[in-house]
Amino acid sequence: VVEGYGRVPSRSVGRLAGVQGLGRAREDATIVADEPCRDVGLPTALRQAFKSAAVVPVDLRTVYCDLNGESYRAREWGLASVRLGLPDSLDLIHPADCLGDVGAATGAMLLGLATMTLSGDDASDPIIVFAGSENGARAAVVLEVQGSVRSGSDVMDAVWNGRRWGRHKSDNLTEQQGGVSYLWAC
Repeated sequence: VVEGYGRVPSRSVGRLAGVQGLGRAREDATIVADEPCRDVGLPTALRQAFKSAAVVPVDLRTVYCDLNGESYRAREWGLASVRLGLPDSLDLIHPADCLGDVGAATGAMLLGLATMTLSGDDASDPIIVFAGSENGARAAVVLEVQGSVRSGSDVMDAVWNGRRWGRHKSDNLTEQQGGVSYLWAC
């Protein structure tokens, strides 16, 4: 269950993980475009997530992503990881190699798997989760373990309080808050 920070204490339940950072961007040179990948969208979404979570990329150990065997997506990730200076020792987890491409369920699946990882006994480092769509939407979130989740996080307040769900022109599920759309399902 994903819910706003304020609701958890009222239900007297613990949290397994918290969203600490959120990033969203668009890639114009997509897999269906006639131009080569410029890798603008993914690094921008990742930078935004890192910045809003106050996370330094070298502190990351695990990435859950929607890589699915397409060379375009692998190239995009390779360029983004070099541009952002991500460590070579990252655990890059892409469940599509075992489950296949699950389409619109990818974002929820990745968040669930990352949360399961964070609920383990030895989990301490934040995890980045990213996904993208063929139409160019890119999104990234930074998840952290229960003990490191900031109370009243600005990210959670911005994402969950007073939300209004809608459809984005690219036909992805988005959340609209104060004129800003947050992409949740790529």
